[in-house]
Amino acid sequence: MILGIISLGFSILICRLFYIRYFPAINVKYLNKRIIGDDKSFIIIDVREYNAPSYRLNHETIHLPLAYVHRHYFEIDSKKEVVLIVSDQITKNMAARLLKNKGFKVKGYIFV
Repeated sequence: MILGIISLGFSILICRLFYIRYFPAINVKYLNKRIIGDDKSFIIIDVREYNAPSYRLNHETIHLPLAYVHRHYFEIDSKKEVVLIVSDQITKNMAARLLKNKGFKVKGYIFV
């Protein structure tokens, strides 16, 4: 009986981790780099690792790797929409969900 409960809990944990990482984040769309332009109505957050090559737009970019978003999200203006710069789908899904849970509106993402 106890072994069944433990295996059920473990299965639920595995499903949750799979959902957070691999299931696409809802209402987060791909944005073209040219569309961004000089629009100041949103914030661009680069969630790639620190050792990733720098990529700059004509916009202020906050470089905040995914591992640090949970600790420093309060430094981001929550009144503006957020655009993410990501290197892969997993990073996009995890960052979008984390920021949405903290009350941010994620407008979209840019792959670099």
